[in-house]
Amino acid sequence: MPSGKPVDWALYDDLLRSELPSLTIKEWQKMYAPHISNKTIGSRARKLVVKPAKYELTLEHKMKISHSLIGDESHVVSKILEIRQDYSNSQIMGMLGIDDATLSRIYKRNNIRLNEIGVARARKQMRECSIGKMPWNKNSKLSEDTKLKISMSLLGCKNGQFGKKLSKEHLLKRAVSFNNSGREKLRSYLASDTAKGLRAILIAKLRTPEYRERASVYATERSRNGLSHSRGKCSHVNSIKGGRIYVKSSYESKYVDILDSDPSVASFKYEPIKIKYSHDNLIKNYTPDFLVVFADGRVELVEIKPAKMIFLAKNQAKFEAAMSYAKDNSMEFRVVTEDGLFTS
Repeated sequence: MPSGKPVDWALYDDLLRSELPSLTIKEWQKMYAPHISNKTIGSRARKLVVKPAKYELTLEHKMKISHSLIGDESHVVSKILEIRQDYSNSQIMGMLGIDDATLSRIYKRNNIRLNEIGVARARKQMRECSIGKMPWNKNSKLSEDTKLKISMSLLGCKNGQFGKKLSKEHLLKRAVSFNNSGREKLRSYLASDTAKGLRAILIAKLRTPEYRERASVYATERSRNGLSHSRGKCSHVNSIKGGRIYVKSSYESKYVDILDSDPSVASFKYEPIKIKYSHDNLIKNYTPDFLVVFADGRVELVEIKPAKMIFLAKNQAKFEAAMSYAKDNSMEFRVVTEDGLFTS
């Protein structure tokens, strides 16, 4: 902190002459004389005709320089108002001999705004400047500390929307605005050639065998890890022997076709019973997929399951409970995989 006492410059003049040319005044002050103000050090350096490596101007100093450059501001303002419609800001700065910061301050102090022509010209210049250039934040990654700071700065009452709820009138305005403009924009975009082309590309990608195989493996892994509760390819099926049922996979739909075409099957029911089973020290319910009644009187419980999932611990516990239930009720239990569904 500056003390306000007279400075004995005999102790510092040699340091100023030798070190200041390679440092800024702030750096020199921090290293050798933190008790002396920047202004005092700069004044002494000018007396010794020593220049620092770089001047760091204060805002007050910049304002003084600006005022000295423009002289009579009223004349400059009148000139700007006269020519601003026909020239860009860079051209105005060149004509008046001032920098962009000074011009910006003049605009703010005198409430000068660009007209429609100036706004259009500025937007055009921004677009032209950005064409072919890499965005400043391209490939930049935030550090974990920065991410944490941003998250903490938006928590709770620090968030501008904390505790606020939209009023019914505001929600109604948003709904009306969307109905009047947003929906029409969406419809016009979907009808455009661009949207149709993107849709065609997406459909072609989804139909490729490689993509479907990759999606199937991904869905299976999520299901195994308990991350997905999807019901698969659900659909209504009209069966001759089982009536109208709602199956939950293409495998089940295929098995319904097999049962309908099998003359030894009299009838069947879809998910007719629930069986208690134990897994992970919990009692749960298991529902076999089909109860099949044959013409000779046999009854069979059938579970449809992909081959790669039948050895999971959870499924094994289900199958053991189903076999015990079938044995106690004079039935049979069978697991049908894709090998039994799609082999000729």
